[in-house]
Amino acid sequence: SGIAYFTPEDVHYGRVDEVLSNRQTVMDRIYSLHPERFVKGPTKVKKPDDKVWINKPEESQEALKNVA
Repeated sequence: SGIAYFTPEDVHYGRVDEVLSNRQTVMDRIYSLHPERFVKGPTKVKKPDDKVWINKPEESQEALKNVA
């Protein structure tokens, strides 16, 4: 769920916008056919965060010293 149910391949190869557009088109179509099923209104498909980690690397103390 951290990559908003996109495949790692889609995220890695930059296909998120294309897949997102397709998903939103489908959700908009479903909503127009059965709006009564969506009590909270139309669904907005979520885009994944810019950076997602399995094990986020720790910032070294040396790197932090160079910033200051």
